Amino acid sequence: MHAAAAMLFVIYTAAMSQPAASTDIVQVAQIAIDRLEKADYAAVVALFNPRLREKFPESELHKTWENLHRRSGRLKTTATPITETKDKLRRVIVAAQFEKSKMEIEWVFNNDGLIAELLLHRK
Repeated sequence: MHAAAAMLFVIYTAAMSQPAASTDIVQVAQIAIDRLEKADYAAVVALFNPRLREKFPESELHKTWENLHRRSGRLKTTATPITETKDKLRRVIVAAQFEKSKMEIEWVFNNDGLIAELLLHRK
């Protein structure tokens, strides 16, 4: 019985030590954009790491996205996301066409697969 319990512990420990890098950050970025367009800001903030949640709470995200809509219009289309690693952080960059302008939405992910930064670049 002890051998079986020890084997389960080893399997569980190995599974728990797998890096969060297996998180599909492209899918997370696309889901976050979809939630932003549906004004589900709480769902997007839930994807943030604790530091970003504190720095950029739901109310600020709401204000920022609504200001973007006022200036650029509604989101019309997004291009295929590009991924890159810079400064040991994984990034997903999504080119976005709004009604009045083009932008890049850049999502920066930490090692746990959480969003650590959100950047909006005018093009």
